[in-house]
Amino acid sequence: MIMNRKLMLLKCSLLLPLGSCVHELSAIGVSEIVYSDVVIREDGELGSYVQATYPALSGSRAQSMLSEAIRDAVIVRFDEWRDFVITRSAKSAEGMKSEPDDYGLSHWGWRTEGTYFLGHLGETSVSLCMKEYGYTGGAHGNWSFFPVNYMWDGDTVKEVIISDLFDGERPWMPRLDAAIRREHITLLERRNANKDYVAEMKADLGGVPGMHRGVPFSFSSRGIVFYFAPYFLGSFVEGDFLVFVPTADIQDMLAPDGPMGRLLK
Repeated sequence: MIMNRKLMLLKCSLLLPLGSCVHELSAIGVSEIVYSDVVIREDGELGSYVQATYPALSGSRAQSMLSEAIRDAVIVRFDEWRDFVITRSAKSAEGMKSEPDDYGLSHWGWRTEGTYFLGHLGETSVSLCMKEYGYTGGAHGNWSFFPVNYMWDGDTVKEVIISDLFDGERPWMPRLDAAIRREHITLLERRNANKDYVAEMKADLGGVPGMHRGVPFSFSSRGIVFYFAPYFLGSFVEGDFLVFVPTADIQDMLAPDGPMGRLLK
């Protein structure tokens, strides 16, 4: 069921790190081109809704194709949210008519909201990470992340995975895992008052093998951000961990002609 579909465009700045469209980690995100924020939303029963915001590019054929890839990735997720949130809320609303005592407050206000963290928007590559916050009853909502990373190879759009950024002949994985671990500990020290626990974590600063695997990421000329959702590295109270690895820590491991290496030329 589709109800009250809305679409809005918000213009953003040229050659500025997130001027008028402000997101977290804005000091890291870089846009080399003009883009617009597209907001799509559908409203359902009992105050439910699904909404997503994503950047749209225009200009060259490459930019148009990259923009389509971003849109398609977000729309797939949006449709999944809609099929759950809007459909379930409609069923709850119908059930309340015949069995109102079976439905409490937790059936109201279901929603999923998709926002994004900008990594890089350029002529031949784009990188961002979507944050999906959802509430479908219970004490509190939760959120997760998924990456939207693509490059134009001169003919088609290709999805970028983490290994595409690095020189396959170099031992980049241990270096990357160690850098992630160090920043994780730095963030942990700021938000966890249990000194014994933090000290235990600090005892192993060499990195956790494979810590980067399967973790959503975004990249720019400034570095890579890894997005660890709640519960991934600790309790829900600790929240998510957005771990930034500066380019300087890994530059000698990057593939010169890879998506990130090209940004440094």
